Amino acid sequence: MIKALFFDFDNTLFDNTAAVERAFTHCVAKFKFVPEAPLSAVSGKSVDAAVETLFPSRSIEEKREFSDYFKAKYYGFYATILAKPFPEVVELLELKKKFSLVLITNQERQYLQKTLDDHSLNVFDLIVSRDDVSAEKPSPEGILHALQMLSLQPSEVVFVGDSIQDVTAAKAAGVKCFIIKRKENQSLRARKISSFKDLLKL
Repeated sequence: MIKALFFDFDNTLFDNTAAVERAFTHCVAKFKFVPEAPLSAVSGKSVDAAVETLFPSRSIEEKREFSDYFKAKYYGFYATILAKPFPEVVELLELKKKFSLVLITNQERQYLQKTLDDHSLNVFDLIVSRDDVSAEKPSPEGILHALQMLSLQPSEVVFVGDSIQDVTAAKAAGVKCFIIKRKENQSLRARKISSFKDLLKL
């Protein structure tokens, strides 16, 4: 019996693609860094992990400065005008009548909480952020931590995400995973749902 639904945040519940792209373009222009990997390679990663992937040859200090500046510009400006919840997020209220809802994200808690507050998304029974684990997804640590906190077995949980990081983390934790269909994950081979309402059938 499924007792809880674990959700990813970015691009699963919250549409931030345009905001990320604009903030990234702004930062690259300011720092004059040349990306060493495509932006698509960092989908689902935390800001710090993304910067490490995109600019591996830069010094630790340079990467820290870029990361801090990106966070300031993204959360302080671009996210406020360009990022928004996906329309189907309203379906969480219906799901909450049947399941416990858990948010597992690679975002840092201070930024995540502001976004949840700004968009009235405080519907979760538990939040596991980047600050709560030593390794972010695709590590299963966040999922395993949530299972322990709620005294749940993997068979009692479904994880809902949008990326290969989510699929990998769920598989490693022994949890069934569904991917919400987004234009960015059309080629991802995984069990997919078109709406969160599909989860009511579990």
